[in-house]
Amino acid sequence: MLRYSVAILLIILVSGFNIIPKHKAMNAPTLQENLKALTSNLLYSTESDYPFEIIDLGTKKLLDFKNSLAAPLEETTTDHFFSRYINILQSSGDPVREADVDRYKKLQSFINSHAATTTVLRSGRIEISVYVLITEKDGHTIALKTTSVET
Repeated sequence: MLRYSVAILLIILVSGFNIIPKHKAMNAPTLQENLKALTSNLLYSTESDYPFEIIDLGTKKLLDFKNSLAAPLEETTTDHFFSRYINILQSSGDPVREADVDRYKKLQSFINSHAATTTVLRSGRIEISVYVLITEKDGHTIALKTTSVET
Protein backbone atom coordinates (compact mmCIF):
# COMPACT_ATOMS: atom_id res chain seq x y z
CA MET A 1 0.00 0.00 0.00
CA LEU A 2 2.81 2.41 0.91
CA ARG A 3 4.51 1.67 -2.42
CA TYR A 4 1.37 2.72 -4.30
CA SER A 5 0.99 5.92 -2.24
CA VAL A 6 4.56 6.94 -3.00
CA ALA A 7 4.08 6.13 -6.70
CA ILE A 8 0.89 8.21 -6.87
CA LEU A 9 2.58 11.13 -5.12
CA LEU A 10 5.50 10.98 -7.55
CA ILE A 11 3.12 10.95 -10.53
CA ILE A 12 1.29 14.01 -9.16
CA LEU A 13 4.55 15.89 -8.55
CA VAL A 14 6.07 14.98 -11.92
CA SER A 15 2.89 15.94 -13.80
CA GLY A 16 3.15 19.49 -12.48
CA PHE A 17 0.31 19.59 -9.98
CA ASN A 18 1.13 21.76 -7.00
CA ILE A 19 -0.53 20.11 -4.03
CA ILE A 20 1.34 22.31 -1.54
CA PRO A 21 0.63 25.96 -2.34
CA LYS A 22 3.49 28.41 -1.72
CA HIS A 23 1.23 31.40 -1.17
CA LYS A 24 -1.22 31.40 1.71
CA ALA A 25 -3.71 34.17 1.01
CA MET A 26 -4.01 36.83 3.68
CA ASN A 27 -5.64 40.26 3.53
CA ALA A 28 -3.39 43.34 3.82
CA PRO A 29 -4.39 44.35 7.39
CA THR A 30 -3.80 40.80 8.68
CA LEU A 31 -0.48 40.62 6.84
CA GLN A 32 0.56 43.93 8.40
CA GLU A 33 -0.47 42.77 11.89
CA ASN A 34 1.59 39.60 11.51
CA LEU A 35 4.60 41.54 10.19
CA LYS A 36 4.30 44.00 13.07
CA ALA A 37 4.35 41.14 15.58
CA LEU A 38 7.30 39.44 13.86
CA THR A 39 9.36 42.66 13.72
CA SER A 40 8.44 44.06 17.14
CA ASN A 41 11.70 45.04 18.91
CA LEU A 42 13.68 43.43 16.08
CA LEU A 43 16.63 45.55 15.02
CA TYR A 44 18.62 45.49 11.81
CA SER A 45 22.18 46.03 13.00
CA THR A 46 24.95 47.32 10.79
CA GLU A 47 27.10 50.21 12.00
CA SER A 48 23.97 51.33 13.81
CA ASP A 49 20.74 49.65 14.93
CA TYR A 50 17.46 50.40 13.16
CA PRO A 51 13.96 48.96 13.64
CA PHE A 52 11.65 47.84 10.85
CA GLU A 53 8.85 50.11 9.70
CA ILE A 54 5.81 48.76 7.85
CA ILE A 55 4.71 50.79 4.83
CA ASP A 56 1.53 50.02 2.90
CA LEU A 57 2.28 50.80 -0.75
CA GLY A 58 -1.13 49.64 -1.96
CA THR A 59 -1.07 48.70 -5.63
CA LYS A 60 1.77 51.07 -6.57
CA LYS A 61 3.76 49.67 -9.48
CA LEU A 62 7.27 48.44 -8.65
CA LEU A 63 8.80 50.61 -11.39
CA ASP A 64 7.11 53.74 -10.00
CA PHE A 65 8.34 52.91 -6.50
CA LYS A 66 11.90 52.29 -7.77
CA ASN A 67 11.85 55.63 -9.60
CA SER A 68 10.95 57.41 -6.35
CA LEU A 69 14.06 56.12 -4.55
CA ALA A 70 17.51 57.72 -4.32
CA ALA A 71 20.40 56.43 -6.45
CA PRO A 72 22.25 54.18 -6.42
CA LEU A 73 19.59 51.51 -6.38
CA GLU A 74 20.44 47.86 -5.82
CA GLU A 75 17.98 44.96 -6.08
CA THR A 76 18.39 41.50 -4.58
CA THR A 77 16.23 38.55 -3.56
CA THR A 78 14.71 38.20 -0.12
CA ASP A 79 16.46 34.85 0.28
CA HIS A 80 19.85 36.46 -0.39
CA PHE A 81 19.08 39.38 1.94
CA PHE A 82 17.98 37.18 4.84
CA SER A 83 20.58 34.42 4.34
CA ARG A 84 23.43 36.94 4.25
CA TYR A 85 22.21 38.74 7.37
CA ILE A 86 21.48 35.51 9.28
CA ASN A 87 25.04 34.34 8.53
CA ILE A 88 26.40 37.64 9.89
CA LEU A 89 24.34 37.22 13.07
CA GLN A 90 25.42 33.59 13.54
CA SER A 91 29.11 34.41 13.19
CA SER A 92 29.05 37.65 15.22
CA GLY A 93 30.12 36.09 18.52
CA ASP A 94 27.58 38.39 20.18
CA PRO A 95 24.97 36.40 22.14
CA VAL A 96 22.40 39.21 21.79
CA ARG A 97 22.72 39.26 17.99
CA GLU A 98 22.83 35.45 17.78
CA ALA A 99 19.54 35.33 19.72
CA ASP A 100 17.84 37.12 16.80
CA VAL A 101 18.70 34.36 14.31
CA ASP A 102 15.48 32.42 14.95
CA ARG A 103 13.39 35.59 14.71
CA TYR A 104 14.91 36.45 11.32
CA LYS A 105 14.37 32.88 10.10
CA LYS A 106 10.70 33.04 11.17
CA LEU A 107 10.29 36.41 9.44
CA GLN A 108 11.86 35.06 6.23
CA SER A 109 9.67 31.95 6.32
CA PHE A 110 6.53 34.00 6.91
CA ILE A 111 7.30 36.34 4.03
CA ASN A 112 8.12 33.48 1.65
CA SER A 113 4.93 31.61 2.50
CA HIS A 114 2.53 34.59 2.33
CA ALA A 115 3.79 36.58 -0.66
CA ALA A 116 3.15 36.04 -4.33
CA THR A 117 6.42 37.85 -5.08
CA THR A 118 9.18 39.44 -3.04
CA THR A 119 12.24 41.55 -3.66
CA VAL A 120 14.64 43.72 -1.69
CA LEU A 121 15.65 47.21 -2.76
CA ARG A 122 18.60 49.12 -1.29
CA SER A 123 18.62 52.85 -1.97
CA GLY A 124 21.26 55.50 -1.32
CA ARG A 125 24.82 55.73 -0.01
CA ILE A 126 26.21 55.40 3.53
CA GLU A 127 22.77 55.60 5.19
CA ILE A 128 21.03 53.09 2.92
CA SER A 129 17.26 52.65 2.94
CA VAL A 130 16.38 48.95 2.71
CA TYR A 131 12.92 47.90 1.53
CA VAL A 132 11.72 44.30 1.70
CA LEU A 133 8.78 44.37 -0.75
CA ILE A 134 6.04 41.81 -0.21
CA THR A 135 3.47 41.68 -3.01
CA GLU A 136 0.27 39.68 -2.72
CA LYS A 137 -1.61 37.96 -5.57
CA ASP A 138 -3.97 40.93 -5.92
CA GLY A 139 -1.01 43.27 -6.50
CA HIS A 140 -1.14 44.86 -3.04
CA THR A 141 2.38 45.57 -1.75
CA ILE A 142 3.63 45.96 1.81
CA ALA A 143 7.18 47.13 2.47
CA LEU A 144 9.34 46.44 5.48
CA LYS A 145 11.72 49.39 5.65
CA THR A 146 14.90 49.63 7.68
CA THR A 147 18.24 51.39 7.38
CA SER A 148 21.74 50.05 6.86
CA VAL A 149 24.65 52.32 7.78
CA GLU A 150 27.73 51.48 5.69
CA THR A 151 30.73 53.82 5.74
